[in-house]
Amino acid sequence: MTNIFRQTSIDKPLRIDFYVGDRFSIVPFINALDPLRIANIASGKTLFETRLISDDGKPVTAINGIALTSIKPLLTLVKLTIFFYLLGLIL
Repeated sequence: MTNIFRQTSIDKPLRIDFYVGDRFSIVPFINALDPLRIANIASGKTLFETRLISDDGKPVTAINGIALTSIKPLLTLVKLTIFFYLLGLIL
């Protein structure tokens, strides 16, 4: 089993997938995504590559009304590296 946290080469970005469900909370998503974005900018390279995933690949709306697009359907993904699962809230 490969340890993804001991990458010896940064030739290839580390892929991080975010599964988002309808009415998910945007705060944990932004708190996880922003440090990756900042690391890419500060390094001048793409160290991290992120993808948004939903059940069907359609846009998903956060609980605060912000819609996310450019989402890939879960069943079409072949390999996941690091996977965050963000659930929606039912009120």
